[in-house]
Amino acid sequence: GLLFLDPHEEMARNTIGDGTGYPLDLHQALVRVTGGQFSPKRDVFTLDDLALEGNHLFASLLALTGFYREIGVGANHRGEAIESLASALEDLRERQAGGQKWYTLGTKLGELKAARPDLYQKAKEAILKGLADAYASRSRESRLEDFRNIWESREEKLLGMWDRTAERFSPARVSLRDLLDDVLRRGRKVILSLGLGGEQEEVVRARSALLSYMLKVLEVLVRQHRLENNALFLVDEAPAFVPRKGGEEGAGETAERLVAMVRQFRKFRVGFTFVSQSTYAIHPAVLSEAAVRVYASGLSDERDLEALAAREGKAARRLYEALPQPWSSSRRYYLGAGRIFPLTGGRAFAFTP
Repeated sequence: GLLFLDPHEEMARNTIGDGTGYPLDLHQALVRVTGGQFSPKRDVFTLDDLALEGNHLFASLLALTGFYREIGVGANHRGEAIESLASALEDLRERQAGGQKWYTLGTKLGELKAARPDLYQKAKEAILKGLADAYASRSRESRLEDFRNIWESREEKLLGMWDRTAERFSPARVSLRDLLDDVLRRGRKVILSLGLGGEQEEVVRARSALLSYMLKVLEVLVRQHRLENNALFLVDEAPAFVPRKGGEEGAGETAERLVAMVRQFRKFRVGFTFVSQSTYAIHPAVLSEAAVRVYASGLSDERDLEALAAREGKAARRLYEALPQPWSSSRRYYLGAGRIFPLTGGRAFAFTP
């Protein structure tokens, strides 16, 4: 199976290389390489096509609507608010009276308010208390009262933000879990576009939460089933999911989890490929774990060159800097390193296709 994670929608829209003079028709290439198993109409998905799962993922995606800012959560408390709201949603789902499942992540509060005002009040109060829990205990009660007042004055707008997020968790959509299962066990070839809009820090946090959720699902599926097929997950623009640094606390944890799973999944016939335009921008834990590294000529930022030297050694950097630049040569040159090149004795070497 093949899964392409596409954070900027270039693969889904089939616009790789547009405007550069070197366009790539990825869709047709996949059709040919897979012998027709890949179909652009059938196998290209966006987040709007999928039913997502997970309290933390819901709370992270909610940030993209501006919900936390609108209700008065300061930027320096957003991370804590996401965590505490995720816990509140878990409690709300687990403690529904009499086993009646009146609230799920796909429940739209606007519709709940119209149909069952009493249950709406319960859900609203649980949400507001969850947000207040992001603050120190001495200020929680005053924060909770502030949130109640803001909700009352901006209810329609806040409900709209919440319900747009809930739509992503609607069971009427294609299950992301089932899609991952198709890739792992049935050899399906899929492009998954993860284009998200919002403030940069919140977008990175949401992508990290999404990747973390997918890794958890993959771990469960891999351990539940004996895989008959090889599977490859290609993460395009990897720093969009696991950046070296940023204001999001979850990125480092996601990178560590990703590295651990890359190690484990090798024995289950599941591999990962990470694509990045910068060796510096990607989280160093991911680069350090990569068994095979290929560096295309053209890196010029000193930080990228330092990251290359830190991973491959100073001699490799000197060799890389001696490669012809792509704008001065009709051919593209690469530096290769890693276990797939045993004849080099572990040393980096230059090559061109």
